[in-house]
Amino acid sequence: IDFGGLRDYTAVSIMDSSDDPVKELKIEYWRDPVAKNNVERALMILKQNRVEAVMIEENSIGKPHIQWMEDLSRREMSALNIIPVYITNVVKDEMIKEFGYGIEHRKLLLQNDVYAMGELTSYRRSKSASGVDRYSAPNGLHDDTVVARLLAYRLARQHRGDNQVMRRVFIAMPHNRYREGDAMRVLPSWM
Repeated sequence: IDFGGLRDYTAVSIMDSSDDPVKELKIEYWRDPVAKNNVERALMILKQNRVEAVMIEENSIGKPHIQWMEDLSRREMSALNIIPVYITNVVKDEMIKEFGYGIEHRKLLLQNDVYAMGELTSYRRSKSASGVDRYSAPNGLHDDTVVARLLAYRLARQHRGDNQVMRRVFIAMPHNRYREGDAMRVLPSWM
């Protein structure tokens, strides 16, 4: 989950790692300046999809959202494992390389959502003066669904294990809810 505020979107990506390739089952995003509404809506989505674990960006406004999510989930979803992630340039670079590898090697199927695919294809890499890679959306655009997808894919890979021998279901969802025609393979321009 990438929580947004006044100008950004809150974005939730749900992926199923029980099979190869990993499948994005849902991508949802919305803009609401009221933090409590964002947490409650995200929790409702997780609950409806029987999500067992979630990674949440804790940078900036994420930390209080994580606390609210933990408090609410204890009351409503005692089994939800919340994993906060502080995203630095190094962490983002690792996540992007994992994500790119997944797409390039057909280990990841994404929902063909027009807005989310637009964010993904407009996402850019640039070099800082010190030579460090930076990733972001162009001025005036957003990267919220990209960050949510990066987090969801990282969690799916970690939950399944690198060797793919242990294939625990990270989202307990019936397989018939996913249809091949609902997803799309894509290689973004920043890869």
